[in-house]
Amino acid sequence: MYKIKPQLVTMGDNRKVLVDTCVQFMINMGGHWFKFIAFVLDMIEDYDVILGAKAMYELEMDVSYSGMQTTFPMHGLPLKMQSSITILPHTQKRITLAFEAIPPDL
Repeated sequence: MYKIKPQLVTMGDNRKVLVDTCVQFMINMGGHWFKFIAFVLDMIEDYDVILGAKAMYELEMDVSYSGMQTTFPMHGLPLKMQSSITILPHTQKRITLAFEAIPPDL
């Protein structure tokens, strides 16, 4: 945790809360690691983490509140090596890759 310049944060119910402490942490979501810098708030509710609109926008999160699920867009195609190889120093090899689990909408 570290101190920051005090600032007001607007909560979902339009309350203003003064914060002066932040914490940096990593969260694994769906097999992907994300780094967050979060305000530390004194809250009565039983929440561990609240993601703000900025974090949700930057991560391009698609949140389904009714299904209690969060998904992220795929920005690349997963590739897998076709066989194990060893590349010795100062040498070159041709590596054969294949697309793995291509989404049906591509």
